Amino acid sequence: MNFELKTVLSRLNLFVLALCFLAIHMPLRAQIPADVKPILEKVEAWFDDADGLDVKMTGKVMTLKMTFHSQTKGDKALMTMGISLMGKSVNTMMGTDGKQAWTWDETTRTLTIEKESDITKDDNNVDFGLVKEYKKAKMKQTETSYELTLTEPRTKDSPAKMVLTVRKSDCRPTQMVMGSGLKKMSLTIESIKKGVPDDVFVLDMSKFPNAQVVRK
Repeated sequence: MNFELKTVLSRLNLFVLALCFLAIHMPLRAQIPADVKPILEKVEAWFDDADGLDVKMTGKVMTLKMTFHSQTKGDKALMTMGISLMGKSVNTMMGTDGKQAWTWDETTRTLTIEKESDITKDDNNVDFGLVKEYKKAKMKQTETSYELTLTEPRTKDSPAKMVLTVRKSDCRPTQMVMGSGLKKMSLTIESIKKGVPDDVFVLDMSKFPNAQVVRK
């Protein structure tokens, strides 16, 4: 793997994956106008994971291409991210079954397992503690979609602006764009499905042959 790809991975790593969940769950925490609120409430309904939620996304940051697959159910989660740059690709995985959490780093072939007692309450949330808010929101419409723009983040770590595109027919979110310039990241939501069996969240050690296992 070349140095450039390693550098990109070190900067993005699991933060990017967590950021996509942050973007999904963040808007309803903002102070939003009356005309925007009912749209966001319908968007939030898509992400009710009481019976399990399976979401697939693709993303892009400059020439870096990414794929995301997340499965969540209450305090359980399994998320994989694939990164592709200049013909090189790397996969990363993170998960929790409510009792332990694990992270798979393909670049070092390291599987890190953490006990529940060492996991904070925020770490079990699907946004992994990245709870950030925007102060303002506005909406414009096209024939087929709503475009919701959130600005003035409450913390300096949040992108200055996030744009969420929502399909008009059923209020299904289809795209998120965060940041601008070199920090611009776009996410396309390819599919949203309800219902995930519990055994999906069980750590299967056979999927990580010859891994260096680190237990904390």
